Amino acid sequence: MQVISIHPDRFHGRQLQSALEALRAGKLVVYPTDSVYGVGCLPGRKGALDRLYRLRDLSWSHPFSVLCPDIARVSEMAVVSNSSFRYIKRHAPGPYTFILPTIKRIERQLKSPRKRHTIGFRIPGCDLLQELLQLLGEPLASMSLHHPETDEVMIDPVLIEECYGADVAVMIDCGEGCQMGSTVIDLTSDLPSVLRQGRGLIRD
Repeated sequence: MQVISIHPDRFHGRQLQSALEALRAGKLVVYPTDSVYGVGCLPGRKGALDRLYRLRDLSWSHPFSVLCPDIARVSEMAVVSNSSFRYIKRHAPGPYTFILPTIKRIERQLKSPRKRHTIGFRIPGCDLLQELLQLLGEPLASMSLHHPETDEVMIDPVLIEECYGADVAVMIDCGEGCQMGSTVIDLTSDLPSVLRQGRGLIRD
């Protein structure tokens, strides 16, 4: 694993070059978010999603999130009603995961053995992750990082390297991460439903 130590508020796009190259090659990268540390891949690359699931030792029934830079990109992948659009605009960017119905062609493009009729979409408020997404020009399939034995959220980059260094190509180290996950909101029906209260506060 290559470790790139970056200050989360003082960075340049050139520092992310190794992470960009690894993702485009179908490899896994660890990065900070506005909630917990995440690990992700470009889902359209051959074998990338398989590597992500093997890393976390999860079955294909376990969901992943899709990280997008803005609501326009989300709308290209999901069915976003007018009410859902307004709701997302009130909350994003930030530590929220919005569950939305996927557009059928996106199910095929994700190259997942399991059909994904709904997916959690995130528009992160983390400047560094936003820069990474903008430079990539593609959404990321993402999961939070948990300790392989205790299943606790991992916030220490040193421990992340010890546990996952052999299977991850690059880690963007921005120091100790947040211990609280995103707030998960189901937008598949008429009224929003909070499935998990996390770091993000719900706004009226």
